[in-house]
Amino acid sequence: MAIISLDLFRHLCLLSITCGNCQLIATPS
Repeated sequence: MAIISLDLFRHLCLLSITCGNCQLIATPS
């Protein structure tokens, strides 16, 4: 399990929102 800083996590989520995939990243597997 990789440890990602909240800042980076939020940045990736914002980038994915543009593609409509934020839920895929924000949802823990």
